[in-house]
Amino acid sequence: MNSIEAANNLANDPDKSEELSVNDSDPNRMVCRFARNRKVIFASKEFLEFFNLSEERLIGHCYTEVVPKQYQAELDDLLSEAILKNESVRSEIKVKQPVLGVRLQEWTFQPIFDESGTITEFLATGRDITDERGAKQESRRSMKRFQKVLSAIPDAILILKENLVTYANENAKHVFGLNASELIGKRIQEVIVPEDRDRFESVLHSVKDRAKSPERLEFRIFHSSGQLKVVWNRFEWLESIDGRPELLLVLTDVTREYRAREELRRAQSNLLEAQRIAKLGSWMYDAARSRLEWTVEMYHLLGLPKRTVPNEELFLGRVIGDDRRRILEARSRVTNELPRFNLEITILNHETNEELIVSYHEEVDFTPKGGLKCRRGTIQDVTKVRNLERQVEVAARLESVGTLAGGIGHDFNNLLTGITAGTSMIAPE
Repeated sequence: MNSIEAANNLANDPDKSEELSVNDSDPNRMVCRFARNRKVIFASKEFLEFFNLSEERLIGHCYTEVVPKQYQAELDDLLSEAILKNESVRSEIKVKQPVLGVRLQEWTFQPIFDESGTITEFLATGRDITDERGAKQESRRSMKRFQKVLSAIPDAILILKENLVTYANENAKHVFGLNASELIGKRIQEVIVPEDRDRFESVLHSVKDRAKSPERLEFRIFHSSGQLKVVWNRFEWLESIDGRPELLLVLTDVTREYRAREELRRAQSNLLEAQRIAKLGSWMYDAARSRLEWTVEMYHLLGLPKRTVPNEELFLGRVIGDDRRRILEARSRVTNELPRFNLEITILNHETNEELIVSYHEEVDFTPKGGLKCRRGTIQDVTKVRNLERQVEVAARLESVGTLAGGIGHDFNNLLTGITAGTSMIAPE
């Protein structure tokens, strides 16, 4: 039995007010019956307990004791409306509770008619909604704060259910070029570049096992302008109301970083190719980490496998003869004013056992206190250049000897000409 149905029978059976209170489905619902002159005829146990009143104090007295004076006129207007319309009215009313103070309650006032159809009494049923309304208001405030937080995050935030977008924040437009309303209802695969869809779905399948940690993935998407964008995605599972799992996607636009990485990769590839052509290897020693790093061409020049861990003794061990001492002495003379030096040394290629002449260059950085910060340098194979220079030098020497011999021959030839001429003059006829 609900409150309104019961009220229709109360005119003939006043005792049913208590029955309504007992049988109502809401155990916190209060019931009160009063005459048009506002005097209370019946009040349920819940009503009396809430307002901390006894039957003797309330029955036969005006109910205004429980309604603050400033709100009584509003209640009178509500009852006048019920009388005018001859039907029940519902409204939120502020009441006075002895301990908790002013509370907000929802009340329904059902007119009760006599045999002539005149309203003689009212049946009021109500419940306290102060905490409920406060919770709703706090929920709305929390939602607004949450929306502000989401708006402040520069990333695109999507929620997926069975691969369909069910939520998108405002900043998703910066990534996709689409409003939230345009994204909601789309399959996420529709905005992913076809070549990356299989990889994306593979990761989705791998994280369906809720025991696994969320994974991160970088993939390309279509912007509404037709441009391709690269996003870095983080996954997180959410619990939904209907029990079906939802997937939170946080998408960071890393297009610029991706392009910068690609340009850096190409530059590094070009540098390595240039070093290969020039037969030039570079290295750097970080004193703080005690770590030596060198490029691929260093391995080629030293004839070492690429899996070899670079270290100083390994390099110096390939230096031949007195050149190791020359390097160490040159280092001992390095200062802030003279932080670099150049030498020409000979190293032994471990793989071919070939001696290579290399141009060795080293620079040193110091800490503000004068300690070693790092050393970096290059070695370049100049063996062919030096061999060509020697060949040119030998050829020049041979050319000089030839020129000298030619001159001597010419002078000797001149002497022979004179002798020949003199001899012909003294010869007998």
